[in-house]
Amino acid sequence: MNNKMQKECHKIAKDNGFDLDEPAFLIMEIIGEAKECLDCLDIKVSNRVKPCLALIERGIEDFWNIRKTMSLVDNSTIKDRKALGFEMFDVQCRVATMAEENKFDLEKIGREKMEINRHRPYRHGNVYYEKNLQHPSHDSIELDTEATNENNMG
Repeated sequence: MNNKMQKECHKIAKDNGFDLDEPAFLIMEIIGEAKECLDCLDIKVSNRVKPCLALIERGIEDFWNIRKTMSLVDNSTIKDRKALGFEMFDVQCRVATMAEENKFDLEKIGREKMEINRHRPYRHGNVYYEKNLQHPSHDSIELDTEATNENNMG
């Protein structure tokens, strides 16, 4: 993806009302898009791989269910810009590798998809994208990425 296309994607997302200042949520959105890629496959895998795929699917579904019913606050910040940039590039490399292997013209597909996104309803018509949306039966959940990182370290 070139810088012009990157800027255009950002503008479309911003114009459609998506929260662009929440790094952890944006990464979850990327994982959600990857899960949608899995949905496009006729997966014939060994029993060894099936539980892994089920975990990914359940995790994404749980995230969306929570996001739809609760006000979540993403208080994450980028702690290492260079490392994050490298990891984001790695994501792009994996996508480019899969595209090349399967003969997809990502630039052409990207332009078509951007045109679709440009004309979608504000926030895709979903109310759960509203910041600070509070479900009457739930409290707000704050994502404490520092506590999560500490728990994963030990």
